[in-house]
Amino acid sequence: MQAFRAAIRAGFEEISSEGKEALQGRMKLMLSVPELHAALLLQLNDTLKLFAAIVSERTGHPENDFEVLTFSGAVLGAVMSVQLYCLEHDDANFFDKIDEALAQLDTGLLLGK
Repeated sequence: MQAFRAAIRAGFEEISSEGKEALQGRMKLMLSVPELHAALLLQLNDTLKLFAAIVSERTGHPENDFEVLTFSGAVLGAVMSVQLYCLEHDDANFFDKIDEALAQLDTGLLLGK
């Protein structure tokens, strides 16, 4: 998870502030327009398989390994939760919240600090 978080942070650092604003705008549009949101949800299985392939390559486990699929699904679920959170909280920074969500996954999702 730490390597993945570092890669995500590095990728986000390469995006210009204008690019980040545009990405956040597209995300909000996709979540607020029912037809776009439905299309996004339909692509989840393909995204899960793609992410599992990347995890599989990095870990040496098969793509259909239960742990690989569970890890990949947890990461995608965390990203989806950030999308919904940011839709309802205009002041939230999508990129910071992604890192925060992945940190939560890394520590075991402890609730009620």
